[in-house]
Amino acid sequence: MIVPPAVSDTSRSIVVPPRTLTVTASAVSASHVARNVATSVSQRAVTLERTVVGWLAQAIGCAGFRGSLTGGGSSANLMGLAMAREANMPANEAGARGAPQAVIYASQEVHMSIPKSVALLGIGRKNLRLISTDSNFRLIPDELERAIQHDKAEGRIPIAVVASAGTVNTGSI
Repeated sequence: MIVPPAVSDTSRSIVVPPRTLTVTASAVSASHVARNVATSVSQRAVTLERTVVGWLAQAIGCAGFRGSLTGGGSSANLMGLAMAREANMPANEAGARGAPQAVIYASQEVHMSIPKSVALLGIGRKNLRLISTDSNFRLIPDELERAIQHDKAEGRIPIAVVASAGTVNTGSI
């Protein structure tokens, strides 16, 4: 362990390396995640999650909206696309075979988790429309509208537009 010179010798014995803290916190968190799935299993954890999500929704002007806390953006993207699929083309019970083609739209600057999620959900990467962006990396609305109209005319079902408040590739917001 490397300790900065400004740290006294007495505190060196109680400093825990960040990696150890991270692993420990992750293990504790993981041991509780399974218990947070239903109110009947962990009323406190579910109540806490609902309260925090309520605060976040209110903070962004969406009071009354519901949601779930996730471990990161990739899992949040997967969950969001799964909900969009289920809302428009339910597949969880009977599967997606024989269903009309679902289509998802996103900018060319979309996070890498979106194509992965589209594939994982059985929608197919061919059905992810990457819409051009302008010089500021913003999705071009007219191109989105044209793509949606074209897919509808071909009998495909638009189920989601992935909105983004920035781009991972450039760091712009």
